[in-house]
Amino acid sequence: MRRALGCTDFPSAPESAAKARRWLARVLGHDHPAFDDTELLTSELITNPVKYADSTSVSVTVSLVCEGRIRVEVADGGHPVNRPCLATGSPHYAEGGRGLYIVRMLAAASGVDGDAKGRTVWFEVAF
Repeated sequence: MRRALGCTDFPSAPESAAKARRWLARVLGHDHPAFDDTELLTSELITNPVKYADSTSVSVTVSLVCEGRIRVEVADGGHPVNRPCLATGSPHYAEGGRGLYIVRMLAAASGVDGDAKGRTVWFEVAF
């Protein structure tokens, strides 16, 4: 039972992470029990295609997957073979590369899907 709560596109630009956080606040509301983790993880995932993909826009979709679980999908037109991966080395001292570690630690589930149109990185947060 997946129910879409919202979907929008953002330009592939540094300010899109902040715009995505404000949009998510309107979709879920600041008082939603999953808001804090969902806001942080969405911000982390939208930053990757903005920094690394050869896409002009990033699409964010928020869904209620089942009672007590929110799913966020961040899609870009990047090549699906170029899958995001965890940085090597210690994430504790690196200047970057912590985003997927944070997703792995806070999300109930996460993954990457790809096809000829691009790639989608997703996570689910339980509440």
